[in-house]
Formats: sequence, C-alpha cells, structure tokens
Amino acid sequence: MRNYGNFVHNAKVRKENQGVLIPVYRPNFTADPDDYLPCSDCFGYYAKSDLWKHRCPFRKHVGAQNAKPAKRRNYIKEGKMMLPEFGLTKITSEIFSSLRCDEEGVARFIKADTLTRQLAEKLALKLGHDKDQYTYIRTKLREVGRMVVEYRQLTGESNASLTDLIDPKKFVAVVNATRQTSGFDADSHLYETPSLALKIGHSLKKSAEILKGDALMKGDFDLEKRSKAFIELYNMKWEELVSTHALRTLNENKRNEPKYLPVTSDIVKLTKYLKDKVACGVNVLKNESTSKPNDAKHTWKRPS
Repeated sequence: MRNYGNFVHNAKVRKENQGVLIPVYRPNFTADPDDYLPCSDCFGYYAKSDLWKHRCPFRKHVGAQNAKPAKRRNYIKEGKMMLPEFGLTKITSEIFSSLRCDEEGVARFIKADTLTRQLAEKLALKLGHDKDQYTYIRTKLREVGRMVVEYRQLTGESNASLTDLIDPKKFVAVVNATRQTSGFDADSHLYETPSLALKIGHSLKKSAEILKGDALMKGDFDLEKRSKAFIELYNMKWEELVSTHALRTLNENKRNEPKYLPVTSDIVKLTKYLKDKVACGVNVLKNESTSKPNDAKHTWKRPS
C-alpha cells in the first residue's frame, strides 16, 4: 500500500512536471527522474540500472520452490508501460515505452513536446495496426527530436518546442538546424546523411499541417496564419535550401560507389566449365541407347 501511494504521488509529479519523486531507495546525489521506473508488481520506484536485480516479493523467482519456469521478462519496458502518458492512446504509449533514453535528451523531448506527441498519434493511427512499424514511427520521431535539440543548441533557446519552430521568422534557423543535424558541409554543399535532411523536411511539413488543423478547430487565427505562412515558405524555399543538395549528395554517392567487375580469367574459367558440361551432357543424350536410363534422366534434370 505504501508503494502504491508513492506510485500515485509520482504519477502526479510527472503529470504536473513539478515536485519530488519518491523512490524506494533515495540516492544521496542529484538524480535524473527519468532514471527511475516503477516495478510492475509492487509499484515501487527503482533505478533502471537496478530494476533487473530487484527481488520483488510479489514476483515468482526462477529457482524458487514449486515455481513454474517463467519467460524472461523485460522489466524496464514493463516499468515504462506503467508510467503515466496522459492523453496518449494505448498504441502510442507502447511506442513511447520503447524509446531509448539518451544523453542529448531527444527521448525526453519527444515525450514532453505536445506537437511531437500529436505527430506520434498521427503516425500510430496510420501505421499502428502493424507492430513491425513501431520502430519506423520511433525513428521518425527521433529525427524531428534531434533537429529540435540541435535548434536549441544553435539558438540558445533551451525550452523551444516544435510548435515554436513552426514560425516563418524562425525558418532560417530551422534550416540551419536541419543542416547541422544532417552533417551539411558548407564548402562542398554535400550532406553526411542526406536522407535525414529529406526525412526531417517531410516530418516538419506534416507537423505544420497538424498545427494548422488544430488552429482551425480551435479558431486560433493567429496560429492558423503563422502555420499557413510557414507551410507556404516551406514550399517556396525548402527545396533550394535543403532538398536540392541532399538529392545531389545521394546521386553523388550512388555515382561514386565502386562497381566491381569480374576478372577476365574468372569469366574464361566459368565459360570453359559451362561448355565442358554442355558437351558432356550432349554426349550422354546422344548415346542414350547405350547409356544407362538413369544417366540420361539425370542429365535432363541437372542444371548446367
């Protein structure tokens, strides 16, 4: 009961994004709240690194007397599934539960940003029927998240959200963040990862359209005007500023990729082998009357 009470308190802290989490074992140093997850059996909060060795009294342990052999469980994933994801569907919550935490804070941004969560919902609505697409959805979200994190570093706006970026005034900064994320070389105008720049552009436009739809439904004319202007600017400028060089990089990489041709001696050897086999097979078929029936039958079936 005590663990459950703390679990409810921690859920409230996460929802309001303020307060203090109450883990089972309090650290004697400043810890990241994302490093703690609840046990799916006793509701106690433990460090992710220690969750696997937590001996829960409500869990049957392998090797215990009269205990049935249990499947290996992913306790971290189960703990993430218990975290409160307010306003998300079951499919999106499951997708978020497998997001890998990183030092850059991309996963944290994805889970906290409103527009990115809406983008996740749209992708889940379209592809959520197939679990094989969950990784693809997480990848799309990470691409956008990496760009926003890069934007924060370039501009110094540490709390910038994806909604803040859907603004014509910040279009140039968004382009620079996309280039930086994709490894753009200002001298050669080539990208280190050109496909990433193209994918970020597609997701960015989709996010702007989602924001525009919300503005229309809410009657927010200022937000509608801003998102419309951003989409119009995207259609006018994105191709020449980002897509053109990204596509050129892809073509350059394809053209510079070496194509290894077979050595002449190998071709001669293969040709000689095939001719010998054909000649041998023809002789067997010509002498079918004198040869064994099985030999002729095998010759017809055997590939050259």
